[in-house]
Amino acid sequence: MPAPVDGSYELSLRRADGTFLEVGELRGHVVVLFVLATFDGPSQMSIRPLTQLVETDPDVRVVGIAAQQGARLLVDAYEAALAPPFPITYDPLESITGGTSPIGPLEAIPTLVVLDARGVEVGRHVGYCDETCLAGLLEATQD
Repeated sequence: MPAPVDGSYELSLRRADGTFLEVGELRGHVVVLFVLATFDGPSQMSIRPLTQLVETDPDVRVVGIAAQQGARLLVDAYEAALAPPFPITYDPLESITGGTSPIGPLEAIPTLVVLDARGVEVGRHVGYCDETCLAGLLEATQD
């Protein structure tokens, strides 16, 4: 795993089973942080293009982050019902919903944040993002 650089994201996210996913440990890969709400239609629609991305590009890591009140109680059922090929997590400190995480204030849900292999944000999209939109976001990681 590459060492952090200035601007590298460090987030400690929890999965429904209680294990932690450390975003910093994903350095070395392009990462798409998928900030969602379990009740949100566009968030649910976003799973299809993100699934296609994961299945066609094994070097990209996608991490779902439920950013809503009570997320801890909802991620297990959401993940079981929709069965995405990537983890659905939540922020136990609620810094994402509070706007104090490295992601900053959220304009709306869903939000996609693309990190390059150094863990630095290189792209962001608010709202539903189809396959073409995702391809455009990922272009910034091709340097």
